[in-house]
Amino acid sequence: MHVETIAFYDHNADALAAQYDAADMSSMYRLISRLLPADGRILEIGCGNGRDARKLSEMGFSVTACDASCEMIEIARAAKRLERVKYHCKAFPVQSGDSILSCRFDLVLSVAMIMHLPLAQIPDFIEQISAMLVANGIFIFSWCNRESCDERLYEKVTREYIFSLLRGNSLEIIDCATTKDSLGRAIDWFQVVARKRSETLKDRLA
Repeated sequence: MHVETIAFYDHNADALAAQYDAADMSSMYRLISRLLPADGRILEIGCGNGRDARKLSEMGFSVTACDASCEMIEIARAAKRLERVKYHCKAFPVQSGDSILSCRFDLVLSVAMIMHLPLAQIPDFIEQISAMLVANGIFIFSWCNRESCDERLYEKVTREYIFSLLRGNSLEIIDCATTKDSLGRAIDWFQVVARKRSETLKDRLA
């Protein structure tokens, strides 16, 4: 992940955590509850202050929550102890051989994170997501295209580019929408829901 972006979140963790808690994420929670079994395993990448991880845990899901900002992870850990949430300070894409790559999840969630990755890292990121999903597992993620007004990287990525990476990693797009910003800012967000295709006999023989 972009080093200056991580530093920005470390230095502004307290202010950003309060901002995140003001966002209305209820529609996303309803979406996840429809797509995932009650005891589903979720990996959240870019968990910030743990807002979504806590809510999803309270809904009955087992959550592994990661963020590249260790300051954000400390805020998340301090907010509320929940047995169903495990927090890790990790920057994706992770290094080859990282233990998390051997884990399998029913759903991977990554809200407002992918645009902070340098363009060259995005293919590895998508490949790692696919590897960690079970067959028919779900990947939900969002990003925006905007100009940076601080130290954070906002990589310009097109839907066509993202779609090609998903398809190349056995991820089938099942929904795509443009949504308004949950904090009322003048930002449009692209949200994609993809499903990992089950392996077929043709795939195994390829």
